[in-house]
Amino acid sequence: MLLPMGFRLAVACAQAVMWALLNFVMDAKVATATCIDNVCFAGSRNEVYAAATTFLKRVEECNFTLNGMEDISFTKMSIDEQRNFLRGLEETGPEFLGEKYDLLNKTRAVSEKTITKLNLVWEALAQPITTRQCKFITHRQFFCLVGLLVYSTDVLNIMTHTFFNLFKKIRTLSSKLNKNENLWDMPMETNFSRAELEDLQRWVQNILENKPVGLLVGRKEIPLFCNVKADIYITLDASLWGWGAVFYNSQKQYLFFKHNKWTKGDYRSSAKAEPLGIMRSIRAAGNLLKGKRIAILTDHENIVFASRALFIHSFHYNQCLSFLERLKRTEGTTSFLYFLEGTRNNADGVSRGQEKVEDTTFPEAGLGLVSALPIPWQL
Repeated sequence: MLLPMGFRLAVACAQAVMWALLNFVMDAKVATATCIDNVCFAGSRNEVYAAATTFLKRVEECNFTLNGMEDISFTKMSIDEQRNFLRGLEETGPEFLGEKYDLLNKTRAVSEKTITKLNLVWEALAQPITTRQCKFITHRQFFCLVGLLVYSTDVLNIMTHTFFNLFKKIRTLSSKLNKNENLWDMPMETNFSRAELEDLQRWVQNILENKPVGLLVGRKEIPLFCNVKADIYITLDASLWGWGAVFYNSQKQYLFFKHNKWTKGDYRSSAKAEPLGIMRSIRAAGNLLKGKRIAILTDHENIVFASRALFIHSFHYNQCLSFLERLKRTEGTTSFLYFLEGTRNNADGVSRGQEKVEDTTFPEAGLGLVSALPIPWQL
């Protein structure tokens, strides 16, 4: 049967069929990635050839057609012919699902096809958006731009913490459209502030530059704590009273502690107190952390997850992570956030006003390491 891809169930059917075609035992050295009718095999040559051979045979048995193989019968080839055919498909710089890989230099970037799409969309929408005449474009047209930006941002591992206000407006608009689908093709009712326009233009420009990043770089690529080599380690806690931080050297030997009481405001929410505590503790250390690699251990699990996320919905998390990003850019201070079980957090006392750290031993044994799942290309 022929189903139009604009029909949602057609996409589900196509993906289900592809999963069925790939549902056979492969060597552990082979990795596969698929999306609807796109398939990529990667790994050691002999093992990849074996997996690809089985796949192509299953495709022919089902009378399906692959692009470029309309007049080719893979199963009728000799073994040598099959191997030569597969060798002709090998790539060290493949493009897959909008990404361009360089396997020799171990980098990835956005594919030229995707960059061309972004250029076309931006050229069409830039004038009404930047002149704050959004009423001359529709919501659907604007979200064509947003979709390309979001996808490319993930590929290029662009930090988005400084775009918080822009994203907040986009989320509000998206929520409105979800509640009333009739608005999709209506003129946009939202204009952006000057600062938000600058963020949008900077976001577009960053992606159009398309600077390659490491093949495995990603928003979740935080080194395991057992592998991180930091110059300074900090255990940190925040409470209703204030914040406290215990500092250790690269050998995890106790150096000193810093703490202070909040001056004013409501700090009952740890979603506010913990990120502010991180910023205050780093400022309190002065030049000690300049140009260093620091590992921050906190018992506030959510901000650890937020540090690995692409888009952040919390103002205070965003403020803290933007602060850490700015330190890296201006002072060369690289920060990594890790979760430390509350029962082992020795900054707990000084964050509540105590004038002495009860246990100065580095609490490594009690670390509850939180790590998010790898992104698809890391599987």
